[in-house]
Amino acid sequence: MKKVVLHSLLLILSIGIITACGNITDSESQLENNTPKTEQTETQVESAPNIKTGVFIDLNSVDNPLFNKDIKVLLERTLDSLANKKEKEFRSVFADDGTADAHMYLFGNDYAFEEMGTVGEDQEGRIVVEIRGKVVSDNEVKTPNSFYYFVKSKQDKWRLGAID
Repeated sequence: MKKVVLHSLLLILSIGIITACGNITDSESQLENNTPKTEQTETQVESAPNIKTGVFIDLNSVDNPLFNKDIKVLLERTLDSLANKKEKEFRSVFADDGTADAHMYLFGNDYAFEEMGTVGEDQEGRIVVEIRGKVVSDNEVKTPNSFYYFVKSKQDKWRLGAID
């Protein structure tokens, strides 16, 4: 009886070893098959989609009492600094350095701001402006609707509080 158990264990162990060796070979061939795909992805990165960057919205033509001169100037500076990659100018529109730091993930992409959506006031008294356009991010053109939240400081001065 002990011989039968021993032979059975050896058989199972042998099958396990053979199966494991077979999986290594399969994994290696999968890695070899993936190599051309990686090179193809790198080629796609080189031929990333291009968009004409800039601000293509006439903010002065917007007639809304909530969209006052100070907010227009701040929004124009914000959009221009993103589209033209002006970091110092982008940071300057925010209420404070911490808020600017929190939004730096938006900086450095290619932006085309094409259309203005809604302008409104939320429950906290912030002026919310919707901007539509295109952004090239991760080698892909996306068309987000972004919301810019403007807040009034204690000194009664408008600043950018958030971008969502």
